[in-house]
Amino acid sequence: MRIAVVGGSITGCALAASLRDHGHELQVFERSTQPLQDRGAGIVTPVPVIDSLRERGLIDADMPMLFAPGISHVGRQGTSRLGRLSWQAPVGLARVRWNDLYGQLRRRVADEQFHGGQAVRDVRLTGDSATPVELVLEDGRTDGFDLAVFADGYRSRGREQIFPASQLRYPGYCLFRGTLAEAAIDDVAPLEGRLYRISYAEGHAVFYLVAGESGDTRAGHRLLNWGMYLRLPEAKLGEYLVDIDGHRGFGSVPFGRMPPARVRHLLATLTPHLPPYFADLMAHPDTRYAIQVPYTCELPACCSGRVALAGDAGMMAPPFTGSGVFKGMTNATELADCLGSSADTDSALERWNMAQTDVGRKQTLLGTRLADALIWNIPDFAAMSADQMAHWWDSAAKFPDEVWRDRRERQNGART
Repeated sequence: MRIAVVGGSITGCALAASLRDHGHELQVFERSTQPLQDRGAGIVTPVPVIDSLRERGLIDADMPMLFAPGISHVGRQGTSRLGRLSWQAPVGLARVRWNDLYGQLRRRVADEQFHGGQAVRDVRLTGDSATPVELVLEDGRTDGFDLAVFADGYRSRGREQIFPASQLRYPGYCLFRGTLAEAAIDDVAPLEGRLYRISYAEGHAVFYLVAGESGDTRAGHRLLNWGMYLRLPEAKLGEYLVDIDGHRGFGSVPFGRMPPARVRHLLATLTPHLPPYFADLMAHPDTRYAIQVPYTCELPACCSGRVALAGDAGMMAPPFTGSGVFKGMTNATELADCLGSSADTDSALERWNMAQTDVGRKQTLLGTRLADALIWNIPDFAAMSADQMAHWWDSAAKFPDEVWRDRRERQNGART
């Protein structure tokens, strides 16, 4: 088949590489005229996800990454430098840089198939079996395809067109982020082999190391990545999305573009809630700061006719489910598998659509439960025993199938 992929970021390149391996003809349309880079410094995912990507040949066996045996749950306790470690959640995690993962995937897409600076303005279902989908580019040119997959991010043009009633939802909190070169850190020992989750009254913070420039994982050459969630009324959100030049963004202010006065305000507000070691890292003068809004979006489906949505162009769950970037990777690999296992394209798309829609709804419900546990009703980790922490996390993170069945039955009843 001739397939168009709209969006040339991580999900788009994963789609192109996976579908190409099944013999399809691919064309990738990326609106940005510049090489994509620095889209989020750190990505954390369970080790089996990385293993799966290696097995499929989507990343090299030696792709730079760091590992942690679990999540260290810490709370501030008096003047204790590192706070109190109450529990180590036993889950193997891989930590990678966005740039490293994207670079691996982009190299698997031939340059002649990747069209930078080519924005898609419109998508049309033609009703013609020879070319069921037509894309209209920003310059007015049109091109026909057997299938179009939109992987163009949370403000997806494809989603707007096939599900015009869909809306992005602001969840009531945003993420204050920072990166700091390891060479600037006086004492890096507490960060070695760890990923920290630190509680405070209105959310939590995470701190962890990732590879440095050019994938360098050597001690002294790595990068500290941290993020701190903060509750923020929607009426004030616009103030936080104004960059250093006074321009207001929609969902983020990139690294290095936050106004100094806003940074000082956030540091003064948030660092007193952290153990001193982490507060000092957060306020280090060499830190680059950013703001990100984790919008969510629910959809009735992930496909309409011969137009599909993948990654953040489709459903977006709250950010605590561990889906994120790798949801898009799963969308990509499973679409390739479905199309490769059937000669009937429409039935293959419907199987993929049903599976991704089901998973997307489950992730949304799970993410909502985790947001309640990690933002709206987070306990003081320092005041809890390891057994209490384990019980708390099991209650929040183990998804009860009966809850999902009840919700799905209510939705099906409403539709009928």
